Amino acid sequence: MRLPVSAAGVLILAGSLGTAAVAIAQDDGCGEVLQRAARNYTEDDYANATASQVYDEVCRGSHSKNASAGGLSFGAIIDSLPARFGATGNSSSEKQENFCHTYSALLSNNTTSVQTSDTVVADSVSAWLECKRLASAGISFSPTILRTQFSISVKRTNAEPAEITGFIYDHKLANCTIPEKGLLGNKAIPVDADTYFPLDSDKQVTVACKRIGQPESDGTTSYPQIDFTVRTDRGALALPVFPDAQAPYRWSTSVQEEIVQLQKSERDLAAQARKMALGKAACEWEPFVKKEHSDTEYPISCKEGKYVRSIKFEHPSGQNLTYQESVSVQCCPLGG
Repeated sequence: MRLPVSAAGVLILAGSLGTAAVAIAQDDGCGEVLQRAARNYTEDDYANATASQVYDEVCRGSHSKNASAGGLSFGAIIDSLPARFGATGNSSSEKQENFCHTYSALLSNNTTSVQTSDTVVADSVSAWLECKRLASAGISFSPTILRTQFSISVKRTNAEPAEITGFIYDHKLANCTIPEKGLLGNKAIPVDADTYFPLDSDKQVTVACKRIGQPESDGTTSYPQIDFTVRTDRGALALPVFPDAQAPYRWSTSVQEEIVQLQKSERDLAAQARKMALGKAACEWEPFVKKEHSDTEYPISCKEGKYVRSIKFEHPSGQNLTYQESVSVQCCPLGG
């Protein structure tokens, strides 16, 4: 189906996502690719997945493939990685080289913390990187993904002609349309793999999709994953729209968010307990100091870098006066 050029004049759908942006999602439309998927995963998951894919693109062993590896889009992506990946330097080539050296060392040391095998994370990061690549090629995408609907706005950002060449998705899982301006106002036109129209440089095109809920026997309405692809003559963006389900009273993602928060709290408490246990293990009791007279002060202190954690007293049998006691203090390292 070939749409007229006037179909490009549309209104962008507004939406608000409850989750915060992950650290690597910079302030552009591509960040929305990660927003919805990030609900069940940490910033580290996405940083690790991004670093892994950037390494595959720009590195060979512990060195950068070449000074321009990765193109324009990877400069900003490498800059957004956490400091532990070593992407520092005064130039893009120096940052790439340092990143390759650091990441290669992490892999050779079998550091599992940099490896992400979860396909949800990998798929969403792949889509984000492709979005970045297309942005550097002059086509920007701005997805908005909600629970029962999603939209993708597409815009040409340079002078070179560009075209939309189709939308690929399962029509049993979503109804996707684009507005066409006619004599009687805008009307919604379905889009599919044969939809074609040119992108004007000064206009934005938005395809809006309503997900089709699948009723389940237990009263739940499920929304299966949708693999939505926007094809252009400069490349294609495959956007994963992850599954959800609406129970009679709650969304499954709301329950999952609470579970993830509880798991995070549990990990934080466990880490705090380990820290306290390590600190306690490093504590030592000082030798007892015996008092001789009730009017004499007996200063007892810990060595530099330690603090008094506990104090204890002892008396010989039958000697219960204060000046007949002995005193000891437990000294622990600062920060323990």
